Amino acid sequence: ISPVLDVAREVLFVDLEQGKIQNRNTVYLGNKTPTERAEIFKENGVTEVLCGAVSEYFFRAINNQGIDVVPWVTGRVEDILNAFASGHITDPCFRMPGCHRHGQRACFRRKKRGLR
Repeated sequence: ISPVLDVAREVLFVDLEQGKIQNRNTVYLGNKTPTERAEIFKENGVTEVLCGAVSEYFFRAINNQGIDVVPWVTGRVEDILNAFASGHITDPCFRMPGCHRHGQRACFRRKKRGLR
């Protein structure tokens, strides 16, 4: 998992069906803008994005495409995919340091209180 989604050069698209990986596809993003990246996600049928840190602007661009974002995730890709498939992606061992609360927007809420 890239520490910061905004600067990731490539992403891994994974199809999950009934908790099993059916297909994997790595897509090169290069220097695309956050809006272009979000559109690529939508065009590829992405419904959820698992990522490390993500700017609020990119987070909103992805959400505006009707895609859910699960930010502040860290760990090995296989471990994260297994945790997501089994409903354990919110376990503390997959949370980036500094993100102590549960929920997708926890770190964004903290930033809005003046820690920008």
